Amino acid sequence: RVNGIGRLLINAAMQEAMRQGLEEVILHAQLQAQEFYQRNGFTAYGEDFLDANIPHVCMRRDLIKDPLTQ
Repeated sequence: RVNGIGRLLINAAMQEAMRQGLEEVILHAQLQAQEFYQRNGFTAYGEDFLDANIPHVCMRRDLIKDPLTQ
C-alpha cells in the first residue's frame, strides 16, 4: 500500500480490460479496502455481504468514461 504497487496493479488490470474491449470492471472488495478502490476509480453499489466471513461490498469502474481511455 505504501509503495503504490496496488495502484500500479489496478492500472495494469484496467489497461488489459480496455484492451479486451470491456466497458466496465466489477469486483468484490473487502470493506477495509473500499477506500483504496474508490481512490482508484471504483464506485460501491448494493448492500454489504459476507464472503468467507469477511464483510465485502460490490464495486464497479466504468471504462467508457474512464480517464485512461481519453
